[in-house]
Order: sequence, then structure tokens, then C-alpha cells
Amino acid sequence: MDGRSRALLALLIATTDALQRTIRLSGKRCCAALRATGPSWARGGVSDRAFGVEIELLSDDGVYDLADAFDRADEDVIIRNTVTRDTTKAWKIVPDLSLPAGRGFELVSPILRGANGRRRLATVMNQINDVIRDDINGRLVKALGGVCRLAPGVQPTPGSYVNKQCGYHVHVDLTGIKFAGVRRICQNWAKYEDAIDLFLPRSRRGNANRFCRSVRYNAFLDPGTNKEVNDYIGACEDKDELMACINPFTSEDDPGRYYKLNLRTGKKNTIEFRAHSGTTDTEKLKRWINFVVAFVENSARNPEPKSFYDDRDAVHKFHRLFEWVVRGNSIYNFYYGRALELNQY
Repeated sequence: MDGRSRALLALLIATTDALQRTIRLSGKRCCAALRATGPSWARGGVSDRAFGVEIELLSDDGVYDLADAFDRADEDVIIRNTVTRDTTKAWKIVPDLSLPAGRGFELVSPILRGANGRRRLATVMNQINDVIRDDINGRLVKALGGVCRLAPGVQPTPGSYVNKQCGYHVHVDLTGIKFAGVRRICQNWAKYEDAIDLFLPRSRRGNANRFCRSVRYNAFLDPGTNKEVNDYIGACEDKDELMACINPFTSEDDPGRYYKLNLRTGKKNTIEFRAHSGTTDTEKLKRWINFVVAFVENSARNPEPKSFYDDRDAVHKFHRLFEWVVRGNSIYNFYYGRALELNQY
């Protein structure tokens, strides 16, 4: 780690609330290993609210080789050839219709809860990553032992993997949250969406991906001012009105679910966050769960949010997001680091 990166890391850890109000994201190079202090699954540090995850992945060889990963994780898995949205006690691997036919799959968790749920997710994904690494090593040995010769630094593509087409979705249970709380969650998402985009890849920002479209700039809310958008959402009197505002249909065959924040979850009493990119990195998986659960609980608990002035930029909103809604130095530092990594000009 060079001197600039060490200084940046020290600054992040030592940052006070006063300094947070003045720091601005920049294009300075940042160590890719920048992490928050302490594990993201520490006992007592996470909410016990139930959640479920859906991780999209691609596979050129099918996904039956992943079954061994679940055996090693001591978890049951169901592999199906058709899409199913029923909730099961086992993990599921099902086709994903948003990815290339025959190659796109979705790993769907059972209902998980609290620190134990995060550990179960991490255990499964660590075993899946081992399978992927073994596959890479096997293909490398085969390539080097046969007629193929790889260029220096080049590795073969594993049978199962993620790329920028893939997404990572988290459902958060809404038990105990009344309609007014759900409405405040939606107001805050529209308010902070461009700030959240700062710590997501460009392939997930704005309307770059048609399967996780913007809420703030959807067909109903755009081109309203920040105050108008906040007032539109705040005026919704029931869930149907709120869904029409947050997840409007854009065509006859539009299911209305493909937004970064999705209320159209059928019979499930959940809210779905679809903004994150596909990943098998356990730290990124758990941090996003911590973020969205805190976002849900604090938005529902806090007073109705006020809108930003229209001249406030995404950087200003980023710092207010972690000061007013998702609080805590650990999660702030992690996503500050991610924003620096993803916004180098």
C-alpha cells in the first residue's frame, strides 16, 4: 500500500461527523482492499429482521456441479428446470429469464434471519467460490497439458461465474412496518437513489440496466422536482397507489417488478432491492444486506423525509444518507471506499 492509500485509509477510520460534512469524493486512486473495520456479521451488530437473497450467475456447463458446494455447506438445495417463485426451506437454483437462455441461473435462498442467516449465506458462497476456483484450476491444467497454450496472466473462464449482466437482489421482510413506514422507505429511496448509484458499478446506475430501472426517474415521477417527487410519494394512500407511483407499468407485458426498489413481490410481505450487481464476494453480499435492512428499518422509524434542493449533488446526498438514515462508521467507511474505487476519473 503506497503512502497516499495509507493516508486515505487512516482518514476514513478517523473521520468524525464534522469532517464527513466537508469531505468530497474525488478521482484519487484508492487501494482496492479498502475495507471497514470489523466483520460485517459480528454478533449483536446486525438486525434480526428476516431477509432472502437471489444471486444471478451464468454457467456454460449447467449448475449441477454446484450441488457439491451445498453438500459441503450442509445445506439442502433444489435444482429446477423451470422458474418458480414459491418459498422453500431449501436453497434453489432456477433458470433466470433476464440472462441468456440456457446459461442464466438464479441462486435463491430460503428465508434467512440475523447473524445466523448471514453466516449461512457466507458458508454457501465460500463453498461455491471453492467450486469455481477448482473449475478454473482444472481448466488451466487441461489447457497447459494439451495443445492449448495460455498467454501470460490469462486464466480460463470458469463454468459458473458472474458478469455485468448479473444482479444480486435482496428481499427484506416488512413485518411490523405499517404502510406509512413503507411509504417513507420509498420516499428515501427516491431521495437518495443517485447517491446509492455512486457505490454501484456503472452498469447498475440510472437506467443502464432494464432489469433494475431507476425509481427516481421512472415514467411517473420524471421530470418532477425533488419536492414534487417527495410529495407525490407522500400523497399515496394505499399500497396500490404506491406501487403505481414507484413501479409503474410501461407496457402491456411489463411486470412492473424491474426497478431498483420493487414493491410488486406478490404474496410475500417483503420489499425487494434489485440495484446491486451480481457478485460471489461474501463481504459485498453481507454488507449490502446490512445496508438495505438498516435503510428499511431507519426509514420506517424516522419522520417523513424532506426533499433536497434540486441543486444538491449526489456526493452531498451520499454523506447525508450515512448521517441521517444508514448510520455507523463501519458501513460508511465500507461504501465510501467502494465509491472511491468506482469513481476514478
